[in-house]
Amino acid sequence: ELLKTIVDRVDEQLESKDKQTTVLAAESGIGKSSLMAATVRDLNKPQRQDMSVFFHFVGCTNLSNYVESISIRFWKCVIESNNSIKIQMKDMTEADFQKEGIQGLFKFLEMNIPNHSFVFLIDAINQLHPSQETPVPHLLTWLPKKAPKNVALVVSTIDTHASCKTIQSMKIDDIPVTKLTNTEIEQGTKAFLDRYDKKVSKEQMQLILEDT
Repeated sequence: ELLKTIVDRVDEQLESKDKQTTVLAAESGIGKSSLMAATVRDLNKPQRQDMSVFFHFVGCTNLSNYVESISIRFWKCVIESNNSIKIQMKDMTEADFQKEGIQGLFKFLEMNIPNHSFVFLIDAINQLHPSQETPVPHLLTWLPKKAPKNVALVVSTIDTHASCKTIQSMKIDDIPVTKLTNTEIEQGTKAFLDRYDKKVSKEQMQLILEDT
């Protein structure tokens, strides 16, 4: 149900004039990263050929915690995904990508590829590290309150972290993520195993429920 809410919100972002960033906010360990990964999977379905999806999980590598690294990575991924962009941007360097930043990328996509949809997902922005180029006061200045018409942005954070307070001060609505009920865990586990034609016994399901 929550996954459908997020996917629907992304579709609304791309269709609406009021393009608010989608924010998932919850306590640590509740399953935000798993939910973000599931959102990426659902948005990457074959029937969405007019949409390109790019994602970044903060904390997965040493450099993944820096805004500059996210900006450079997204620019490179977008360029590699489109031959016309690759030709157009062939002389750009990492320094250029860092200077343009994430908002510069969004503006570029709006001006140069207006008829294609782009979705960006960034998990755990609460783990972003400050740097010389991006000190603490500027850690979230790249976060747009409203994205361009063909761009949707989804981020996740801990609901008690300063990043969540910053988001609230920008008057960006968040989607609260609550702990799954036993029924939801059972349904999710069965749905996942069904994809691989697998099943668990009642005893195994009970162990799963006790562990969560």
